[in-house]
Amino acid sequence: MAMAQSDYESFLRVQHAAAQGDANAASNLGILYARGDGVLRDLHEAVRWWFAAAEQGNTRAAFFLAQALHQGEGAAKDAEQSERWYRFAAERGEVAAQRDLGILYLVDRPVEAASWLRLAAEQGSPGAAFRLATLLCDGSQALQDHDEAARWFHRAAEQDDDPNLRANWLWELAQMHNQGIGQPRCQSEAVRLAGLAADQGHPKAQQFVKRWASEFRTGSNPEHAPHRLVEAERAFQRAEQEGDANKSAPVELEDRWLMAVFAASRELYAPAQLQIGRLYRQGHRFVMMQSDEEAAQWFRRAGIGKMAAAQVALAECFLEVYPDAEAQYVLGGFYLRGERGKPQDYTQAVCFFRLSAEQEHAGGLRALADC
Repeated sequence: MAMAQSDYESFLRVQHAAAQGDANAASNLGILYARGDGVLRDLHEAVRWWFAAAEQGNTRAAFFLAQALHQGEGAAKDAEQSERWYRFAAERGEVAAQRDLGILYLVDRPVEAASWLRLAAEQGSPGAAFRLATLLCDGSQALQDHDEAARWFHRAAEQDDDPNLRANWLWELAQMHNQGIGQPRCQSEAVRLAGLAADQGHPKAQQFVKRWASEFRTGSNPEHAPHRLVEAERAFQRAEQEGDANKSAPVELEDRWLMAVFAASRELYAPAQLQIGRLYRQGHRFVMMQSDEEAAQWFRRAGIGKMAAAQVALAECFLEVYPDAEAQYVLGGFYLRGERGKPQDYTQAVCFFRLSAEQEHAGGLRALADC
């Protein structure tokens, strides 16, 4: 109830400022009405305040007003006025308006669309980068530029935090690499990018990767060599013996065994799944990002097959991301018994059992009592 009162008081302050002619406040008041923050949701009121702010030159309000008029939400649809306000905001630097104006012009004015999309993409809009890349790939002959398209697909994939959209960008880029559009054909890069899209749930990418991994394993495609699975296993053994055995390796050699790792991981080969997890923990270029959550998922997959190193890696990953009582209990057991690559160390075992017990973990409480 206190939060609701606070929201209402905040709404009243914004409303008072807007009534005094503050354009920023009027724009924000429109947002509050559109979201129903501190007041009942009212799209008609939202549009009224956005119009008042836009008339005073507020570009953010002009963008929201253009969207409302384009979609017919809070006001009747009006294509002409929508375009007018999109252009007003876009010409004054509103990136989202530049993107949407470019999208609006895609069919009838593709050259102008490309100009607006490029402007927005250069300022960091992944949606504009993707639309521009698609236009440069599939547009008229005068606009086609596959090299530039590939660069914008890369930019969109790197910038977008939405996993579903990022998966789309990665899949498009994978197809370009697979077909040699915009750059020399490179199937290893195509598979790598498709794998990243597949991991984020893209159905076509998942089918592509599944087919590729099967061909890799069986050798049904002459471009694939089944013996690479053996190469992968040897790479894992070297990594276990020498630490990070890949730092000094040439990029081409590293790519070769990474592709073997990738293929083997898709065939549920636990050492490969463990290695993919390590790549995510390192933020390796092969997986394009650092993610402890992704790493933990791959460690968990490898650990399902009771792979000792994966179970240790998962426990350690949890410990570094957050104080997980189960992970502390498991690591305590490893140290107590000298298992899974951990030296037998009673002091370390008691330390982890105590951390686990402090979080009321039943196993940790029992183990601490027995020590």
